[in-house]
Amino acid sequence: YTGYTDEQKRTAALSWVLNSLSNSCSPIPVFPQNMRADGTVGLNLNGFISSPRLAGLLNENPYACGNPRTPARVDWLTARALNPEVYYAVTGLDDDLNGLGQQLGVKVDQRNQFDFTGRKIDRILVKGSVDKPQSVPGVNPQRILEVQNRANSFGETFYRSYDFIESPASGANSNSRDVLKEGINFTADADEIIFTKCNKFLGFYLSNAAGQRQREAPASIAIDSGKSITSPDRCMKCHANGFMGGGNQNFGKGEPYSEMFGEIAKLDAQTGFRHSAFFSTNATYRARQETDSALFMQAKKATGAHLAKRTDPTQSNAIAFDMSEAYKRPLTLDQAAKELGVPPSAQLAQLLRTTEKKDSKVASTAGGATPQLNDDTIDRRDFERKFCFLRSQLGFGGSVNGFDQFQQNINGGGINHNGGSINGNGQGFIQRPRF
Repeated sequence: YTGYTDEQKRTAALSWVLNSLSNSCSPIPVFPQNMRADGTVGLNLNGFISSPRLAGLLNENPYACGNPRTPARVDWLTARALNPEVYYAVTGLDDDLNGLGQQLGVKVDQRNQFDFTGRKIDRILVKGSVDKPQSVPGVNPQRILEVQNRANSFGETFYRSYDFIESPASGANSNSRDVLKEGINFTADADEIIFTKCNKFLGFYLSNAAGQRQREAPASIAIDSGKSITSPDRCMKCHANGFMGGGNQNFGKGEPYSEMFGEIAKLDAQTGFRHSAFFSTNATYRARQETDSALFMQAKKATGAHLAKRTDPTQSNAIAFDMSEAYKRPLTLDQAAKELGVPPSAQLAQLLRTTEKKDSKVASTAGGATPQLNDDTIDRRDFERKFCFLRSQLGFGGSVNGFDQFQQNINGGGINHNGGSINGNGQGFIQRPRF
């Protein structure tokens, strides 16, 4: 993010999060240039997120310290919004696939040839040339990609990846997992779903083989840099620039996926059933995902959520994911001091060591000498739990004014519980609307 100001990063992350959570077709633009002299930007979220769900998003602000008017930081808000349980609760997505289908106006039975609008459902098989037990962990050599229109939202689409466990030649239902033998009657182990919202941002959903909503994909199906694929955060990271598939894809096995429609068509004569009628060519699928990806990119640019990669200006950085991950990292004592609005000191180090939680990693120094502050860290969740206590012990009374020295010094941003504005003066605040 070299070359981008803190205000650009915070407003971009905030725009991405709010538009991803919004239930409105109208976009929510958030740009640094919209900031007032005092660092605020007027926003009215009435009609974008319902009052109870917005309250759920803003609950448990660890930095409020009993003051309901305390702005919540943008980095905290981003991390909270990308938590699977919070995301599903705020967006209101159903807890099973059938309910989700009703919400989005799509058919969830894989054996449907046409969607509710009468358009053919386009499906492609992407498959490595060889399925090996020693394939890269979390990188499956086979998946079915599907796209169909959303009947209740004109111009919007529903993408579904039918995912399979590693090495489909082994385990329960192993034969039914072989798409080149079963055609449309295949058995999948999980689903990753991405749909376009009427504001052109993306929604995310994971489900298991029983169609039940999940917070993360099994490690035997997908991982990202050694970590579980959770919804929406790692889905948002992987799909920061929209949809994938339809071309030659390399999913880590060193073997590109190629056109498989002809192989599916061979089953028609073998089985006496037109499996090919339920599938499409890669080019057909690719055309749809490229169109929807372009609309998503336009929406990000129009709302301030797009921060271009320096190496490729046509691509977006995953700013919301990156901010969430940065927020969740352990803090050094220097960072903790900065967020508390005090100089680094042995007193602060001692307070961090002697608070009620014992699971902090804060090293002590023999002989009572001042600790090496940059070598000591404290878990972010532990710091959240201790924050108000620490402020009271440091003479701030535990309560935080949104524009005091603390807010001027932190490297964050946030949402306030009243009014309707964002403070981006070093932080970036958004206030909850009046309903």
